[in-house]
Formats: sequence, structure tokens, C-alpha cells
Amino acid sequence: MTEIFLIFLQFLILHLFFSTPLNIENYKNLNFNFSLNYFDIIFFNITIHLFILLILSFLKINLLAYFTLILIISLVTNFNLLIKKKIKDINIYIIIFPIICYSIFFEIAHHAILDWDGLAHWFWKVNNFYQNENLENIINLPLPQYPHLGSYIWSFFWKNSLSNIEYIGRLFIPYIYVVSLFTIGADIKNKLNGILFLILLITLSFDLFLFSGYQEYITFAYICFLTKIAFLKKKNFSDKIFIYTFIIIGSFSLLWIKQECLFYVIFFNLCFVFFVMNKKLEKFYHFIALIFIIILYFFIEKNIKGSIEYQAKINLSNLEKFKEFNLIIIYISQITKHVFIAFFKYPILILNLIILSIIFFKDQNRNNYKFLLVFFSLNLFFLYTIYFLHPASLDEMLPNTVDRILFQISSSGIIFMGRWLNKPSA
Repeated sequence: MTEIFLIFLQFLILHLFFSTPLNIENYKNLNFNFSLNYFDIIFFNITIHLFILLILSFLKINLLAYFTLILIISLVTNFNLLIKKKIKDINIYIIIFPIICYSIFFEIAHHAILDWDGLAHWFWKVNNFYQNENLENIINLPLPQYPHLGSYIWSFFWKNSLSNIEYIGRLFIPYIYVVSLFTIGADIKNKLNGILFLILLITLSFDLFLFSGYQEYITFAYICFLTKIAFLKKKNFSDKIFIYTFIIIGSFSLLWIKQECLFYVIFFNLCFVFFVMNKKLEKFYHFIALIFIIILYFFIEKNIKGSIEYQAKINLSNLEKFKEFNLIIIYISQITKHVFIAFFKYPILILNLIILSIIFFKDQNRNNYKFLLVFFSLNLFFLYTIYFLHPASLDEMLPNTVDRILFQISSSGIIFMGRWLNKPSA
């Protein structure tokens, strides 16, 4: 009974925490020319807070004070909105959102274990922050090259909970996963279609194993939301500045989630520049901003850890073993086999193929098709390249990594399916 209460309380804490600084009232006062739903505003707040927590992770700041301050501000703000009757657009999506969150929370609580990567890799960093050690101490832990932001936020919510139960801290991961899907589903005007679409997305993308200490769902949620806001209609300068800024700070935060996110960020922003942005000067400035955050990321990593390393030494000399053509065919066939396995393990990847087909035949804007096709193609190229360069054997790597690498980007296409369902002819 106590754990049930703590889970209910943690949802309320997460929702309050991510309900500020943007809300229904001050968003409307900004007079943007694009419309956002309730969950878009929540995810903008998630982006803001994760970026702030990233900055705080480099500093010795009292996080309890920050946590308490945000909750107080959110409580006061939401109370004032209720008094002014500003919160009046209560629809079915807002009603079923906590139900879905609680369902996943209870499922995690029922299987409250940490699987291999969660226990062997990420939890070391979580415990480091939970024990009030600083970021510099990471170099004394196993696999210090792994990014720290996901573990830092995990420890943040664990430490600022009313219990000593570890999994309470990582409930923020399913929370932002569900929010990201609702940013798409809540736009669908036909509520029945919207609910069925959300159920389909959760069915195709839910994997309890990945909630056992892994970070993939954070990347999944970010890619989903960044793709959505990238395709918002931006009519004036303030619209563009707002969206471009959030894409950049969201991309910067994503760099500190997982090592492969460096490539996701580069590929996503390049596709955004070439297939979404129109003006050359805007493309130039965004490209410069992308280069800046990547250089800054490497600079900070090198100063904290002394060097920039990956789990295994990857270099071009590993290609010498491919002098025999037969070995190249073996590598390609083995990687391709596991790509197909990944598509059936995570059917949301199959949904993306369906979405690509729909865009090709139904969407008059060819840039939508090019964005998704090129983004997936670049990531597939990255996937094949990394296994060719990696010194470890394929039997060791492929079964445990290909599916998760592809899963993280599988949310990029669902915004287009949501838009297609919203068309009158759908």
C-alpha cells in the first residue's frame, strides 16, 4: 500500500515539476503563430529542465533547493490558473494520460529490477550522484566514458522522493516517453482515432526491458518531440527563434544521454537544415550553432574526464581485416539479419516504413519524405559503419545492440502519421 501511494505521489511530483515555467496562459501571451497542445507545453518544460539539470550537474549546487523552488512555483501557478479558470480545456487525452502513466509505473514497480546495462553501467553513475559525489568522480567508476545526464536525473528524482526506493527515481523515463507520444496523439481532432493511435504507438514501442535502467526511451522521446517542433509552421522571426533555440538546447542535452546520440544529433540537424529550413542565412546560423554545441560537448568531456573515449577503440585500422571480399559479405549479411530482427522486435520500426510509403504517395511536400528517408538512411549507414570499425566480434555485439540503436530513432516518423490521421479524408 505504501509503494502504491509513493507511485501516485511520484506522478504528481513529476507532473508538477514539468508544468512550469511554460503554461497555458503565458504560452498564449507569447503570441506565436503556431499552436501547441497541452503536452507540447509539458515537453517544452521537460527540455528546459533537463537542460538546466545538465548545467547544474557541472556545478556544486543544492539540488533540493532547486527542486523545492520549482514545485512551489508550479503549485502557485497552477492554483492561480485554476482560480482564474484558465485550465478549462480538460479533454479525454488529459484524462487518459495519467491512467497510461500509472499503468506503466505499476508494471515497472512489479518488475523492479535493473538489467545488465542498467546495473553494470548506468547505476554506478546514479549512485555516484545519489551519494553526493561530484561529476569529476565519474573517472573512478566503470565505463566513465558513458554520458551522465540520464543517470544524474535518475538520482535527482530518487534523492528528492519521499522514499529510498530506487525505481521511483527512474519513473521520469516512462513519464517523458508517454508525454512525447501524447504530443502527437493529442493533435488528432477525432478523439477516437487519437486514442486508438496512442494505443497503437504504445503497443508497438513498449518494452519493459528498456525500463530496467536503460536510457533508450529518453532518446526516443526527444527525437519524437524535436521532429514535431521542427515541422511546426513558423511564420515570423520570433516563431523561428523559439523553435530553433529549443532544437539546439534539446540537441545539446541529448549529447549527454548516450554516446550514439552524437550521431543522431548531427543527422537530425543536418536533415532539418537541408529539408525543413528555407533561408540560407538561417541554415548557416543553425549549422554554426550545431558545430558550437558539438565542440562545447567535446571540450567539457575532455576537461572532466581527461580524454574522449568510447567503450572500444574504433579506428580505420580495423578495416584491414576486410581484404577478403567474402568477409565483407558476411558482415553485411549478419548486420542486415539483425536489422530485420530489430524491425520485428520493435514493430514501430515497421510503422515507420508504412509512414514513408504514405508520405511518398499522399504528401505533396516532398521534403517531408526526404527528411525521414535521409534521416533513416544516414542512421543505417552509421550502424553498418560502426560494426565494420568495431574490434569486437559480431556475435558479441549484434544481438544486444542493433535493435536498441534503431529503436531510439523510431519515433521520428510518427508525427507524419499523426498529421495524416488529422486530414479530413483520413
